[in-house]
Amino acid sequence: VVGTAGVVVTYLFNLFDGNFLLGNEGREFIEQPKWVKAGIVVAALIFLFNVSMTVLKGRKTAITNILLLGLWGLALLFLFAFVNPANLALDKMYWWYIVHLWVEGTWELVMASILAFLMLK
Repeated sequence: VVGTAGVVVTYLFNLFDGNFLLGNEGREFIEQPKWVKAGIVVAALIFLFNVSMTVLKGRKTAITNILLLGLWGLALLFLFAFVNPANLALDKMYWWYIVHLWVEGTWELVMASILAFLMLK
């Protein structure tokens, strides 16, 4: 709750503008401060570890394989958000990786596998 409130206040009042760690980067859809991006990566890794250990103990099905594929992509492809090159063409390339591969690719795999699991249950 404190982290979310800190992010909202930072966005609303444009606090820490220009600060490397606390300020936002101003990139569309990935304007989070570095500490928020690190929190997203940590949360994705915790979720990946939890699901991976659960799958290792249980049955291995196509649904769990798709879920693990999506979670690995979720954890790895967001690392492109930390790269902020000065070259505009490279910036747009990394932005494309995050928006299209991370959001539209891996999140759809995770969502589809969870929905498939629920439909079978």
